[in-house]
Amino acid sequence: SLLPVLIYPSKRTDSTETSITKFKSLPSTTMVDLSFCFWVKVNHLAGAKIVHYELNDTKGFGITLQENYGFLNLKVVDLLFDYTTPHIPDRWRHFCAVYDSSVESVTVYMDGKVTFEKLDVTALAGTEF
Repeated sequence: SLLPVLIYPSKRTDSTETSITKFKSLPSTTMVDLSFCFWVKVNHLAGAKIVHYELNDTKGFGITLQENYGFLNLKVVDLLFDYTTPHIPDRWRHFCAVYDSSVESVTVYMDGKVTFEKLDVTALAGTEF
């Protein structure tokens, strides 16, 4: 089932705060593989938690964006990724993250280009979201 996400508030403010996502409904089945994409426009990147779902030290997933790099959290693993282009405040960006459990691979896309890819992330084997 799809997880609806709010990415940006309907009214523009002068605040440097970035809105965060809220999941409207959660899946009732166990997730094995995962892919999610989102558009985001942020004013200020100082540890902006963009997407977080049930994230703790043993399960869940999330993306946090910093000024010069981002973090992808999957289950028990934290992965650092660089951007394909520098962050420009107030500009729309498109990100996708894909986890394929059959080969334990993680890929992050930024604006349609691969910005991070790792195969055989064995720490993820046998863990649940």
